[in-house]
Amino acid sequence: MARPLDTRRGGGPFAFAVPQLLARGTPGREALCTGGRITYDRARGWARSREDGDWEVGKTMRVVTIDGPAGAGKSTVARRLADRLGWRLLDTGAMYRAVTLAALRAGVDLESDRELGDLAARVTVQLPPGRVLLDGEDISAIVRGVEITRASRHLADSPSVRRCLVTWQRDFAAETDVVAEGRDQGTVVFPDAFRKFFLTASPEERARRRHAEFSARGETVAPDVVLRDIRERDDRDENRAIAPMRPADDARVIDSTGLDPDRVVALLEDDILARS
Repeated sequence: MARPLDTRRGGGPFAFAVPQLLARGTPGREALCTGGRITYDRARGWARSREDGDWEVGKTMRVVTIDGPAGAGKSTVARRLADRLGWRLLDTGAMYRAVTLAALRAGVDLESDRELGDLAARVTVQLPPGRVLLDGEDISAIVRGVEITRASRHLADSPSVRRCLVTWQRDFAAETDVVAEGRDQGTVVFPDAFRKFFLTASPEERARRRHAEFSARGETVAPDVVLRDIRERDDRDENRAIAPMRPADDARVIDSTGLDPDRVVALLEDDILARS
């Protein structure tokens, strides 16, 4: 039987198990998992682990990554695609926002990598379908607010936080097929992903969408302020020293400007099924 992961060990908050290893085969690339060294080749769907001096290989889960800038529609498309495929959604933005909320509540120095890293190692973030939990509290209704959105850049720039959250994200995908959305999923977190996409749209289109989201939640933000924030966020994400936002070399780039979300989902689903 597969062994459950410790939900606190190494900062990992998810109770997923390393896949059972059954058959022999060819190794892939190395990645550290909680409790030991696992070698993954997600493109082929195989993994190996060394136990008692013997190499064994078994089936791993598939990961589809969707990266792109703020307001490109990643969250909506990833959620609908996961539903269509029957896979789990890994909303990495929700992870960063949850830890950002914890940092704001704790009053830690948002410029201190050490303080942010210590905090990330203490908190538990869970992503049950359609919800975001911080230490057991449902924060789904507040985690995408303007204040948290603006403050989250400090967490994204923190090397310690990124190391912790990359571990969480890989643990999440250890035993289930996953649609992972974010900014570095195909380039850093899952470089051997089964399929990679980079979803974008014009700044004006993305600002319009983001403004509509704020309005739907009852938050009043001027459209020109939203557009300015989008452009500033793009500049920070693209020029970040750690894991800058860019399409993976083997990613398919899709411009969603003027496209209905269901049309984008259909394009991705057709691509995935053609390669399955």
